Order: sequence, then C-alpha cells, then structure tokens
Amino acid sequence: MAAGVSQPSFLTESAVLCWVGQARANNTVRNRLSRVCTFLRWCVRAGEADPALVEALSGRDNPLRQIPRLYGKVHAPRLARWLSHEEAFYRLVGACRDGTDLGLRDEVLIRLGLAGIPLKSSRSVGVQVRLALFSPPRENLGKQRLAPGSLRVVQARRSHQAQ
Repeated sequence: MAAGVSQPSFLTESAVLCWVGQARANNTVRNRLSRVCTFLRWCVRAGEADPALVEALSGRDNPLRQIPRLYGKVHAPRLARWLSHEEAFYRLVGACRDGTDLGLRDEVLIRLGLAGIPLKSSRSVGVQVRLALFSPPRENLGKQRLAPGSLRVVQARRSHQAQ
C-alpha cells in the first residue's frame, strides 16, 4: 500500500491524508480521496478496516473535502483553449454547410455538442442521427425494400417531419 502498511486495518487517518495531500492538482486530491474512501468502505464490509476511519475521511470536517473541483485544465502547463462565439458558430458550423446530407448531419452533431448535449443524450431531445448516413446511400435491397440510410428514406422522413 502507498502509506507503507501491509494491511488496510493498519492505516491511520494522518497517513491517508498525507498521501492524498501530496497530489499537486485539486482534481487529483479529490479523486484520490474518493477512491481511498471507496476502497476502505469495501474493506469495512469485508472486516478489514475500521469504520471510524472511513467516517473521518468522508466527513464534512475533513479539510481535503473543501477543495473545489477545477475545470479547464487550470493546473496544466498549457491552459485549455476555448472557441470564441464567432469561431464556434460561424466558422465551425459554417464549414458544414455544403448542401449535402453529410454536411447537415455534421452541423446537427456540432450544434448538439456546442449546446452541451452529448450524443448519447440526443434521443432525449427528439433528435435521431442515423449512422447509415456515414456510408453512401443504397437504393434498394432486393424486392424493392429500401435500406435504412437510403436517400429516399431520408427524403421521405424529412417531408414527413415538415408536415
């Protein structure tokens, strides 16, 4: 173990706090403390650690619990670069407007990302992106059945949604 003990039952609060506090970045301190508490909770269930230690580490009076979460690579050697409004909505989205279905698909995906909606949540706002649009459309698959990503199906779906 990192604190120089051979069993979790020999851990002390000061040893754990010393190891957790050695991290330089706020998010690393928070992650270490969270993982140690999770591990020690498992050890308590297995009878290998003292429940009082877990309570002390996860309690509100623990000074390391007061460390705020930081975003934007604040502690990184190079700070994160964010797009300006003009770069995001005029240049990036504008580059997708080429009049093709693929350009429309790309614009929808970029706008969802700029709105902060992950692709896995796109169904919750009623937007469905067909991955079949990645490949060129196929007209039929025998007996005049249309492929899910075919151009006719996409056009039919658009005209239906427009009504």
